Amino acid sequence: MLDFLYPPLCVLCHERLSRGERVVCSRCWAKVERWDGEVALEACKLVRPIYAAGLFRAKGPEKEDPDPMRGIIHNLKYRNKRSLARRLGEWMAGALPGGEGFDVVIPVPLHSARKRERGYNQSDLLAREVAARLGIPVLTRALKRVKNTRSQTGLQREERLLNVQGAFRVKDKPAVSGKAVLLVDDVTTTGATLEACGEALILAGAGKVMAVVASWAQS
Repeated sequence: MLDFLYPPLCVLCHERLSRGERVVCSRCWAKVERWDGEVALEACKLVRPIYAAGLFRAKGPEKEDPDPMRGIIHNLKYRNKRSLARRLGEWMAGALPGGEGFDVVIPVPLHSARKRERGYNQSDLLAREVAARLGIPVLTRALKRVKNTRSQTGLQREERLLNVQGAFRVKDKPAVSGKAVLLVDDVTTTGATLEACGEALILAGAGKVMAVVASWAQS
């Protein structure tokens, strides 16, 4: 009755969702530009390789030509649409090559103040989905963001690197020592945040740090 009176609508196109669809309709999911492979990021020297499931068009005439991945990420990140993490996590796991050895999955952490404000860390949700599909542990507390840095949005490459320098610290060194770590985040642009996380993990004794993101932001 509620669905009849107040039919659920797709958050992107605002059309009515079909039975079994949640938050985003199948038509909008089908428009997402997939990448499904490795990306080359100049800022990343310690974190390699990096894989992405899709593309996120960081700039463009949003009203005239909306990017569905951008809308999906924004709804996951800022509008509490946590169920979107399931399909994104499935795509992320599918973007990883077979035979690549990962020991643990670690999400890129939010600062505690920002997590309290938002209520959750979207990278935690994605990391749990990826880890479940790989059948390996996820460590949500091993890495901590110790600086409440400003958003990377709008910053140039060098500004991004400086913004996150020294922003992360490993809390549980035995958990990462000698391990092949798979970092998980929602979006990467220059790779500055991933590299800062990787530096902290390598200093703590991690054997290798790789990464997978839901989307690679391109201008």
